[in-house]
Amino acid sequence: MKINNTYNPYHLLPSRPKSDATAPGFKEIFHRTVTETASPRAPGEVGNAELMEKSRLLLDALDDYGHRLADRGTSLRELSPLVQQVEQAASRLESCLLPEDKSELAGFVRNARIAAKVAVMKYQRGDFV
Repeated sequence: MKINNTYNPYHLLPSRPKSDATAPGFKEIFHRTVTETASPRAPGEVGNAELMEKSRLLLDALDDYGHRLADRGTSLRELSPLVQQVEQAASRLESCLLPEDKSELAGFVRNARIAAKVAVMKYQRGDFV
């Protein structure tokens, strides 16, 4: 038995308006809506954008440290400023993450902080001598 569906519900939908060059685009409307309806934050609480930027800085510092550590021509004294950079970036992240935050981003940030603390501890303990 062959079933033919001849009902077309698409004729009930309103037609799309033609784009107006003077009308604001999606990006402008989205940005305006987000800035107008931004939820208030508690003191010390940061937004995801700031958290991601601080995480990026930490990962960049860890990446630089890893590359210099792999270079046999780099002395441990030359690594000291990079280790301090990693330590400072990790402490900046620590100050902006709330302990009750269980989001995926918060988990990523916690893991990045742990990796940074381990790298700093290994350097300070003398594992690379």
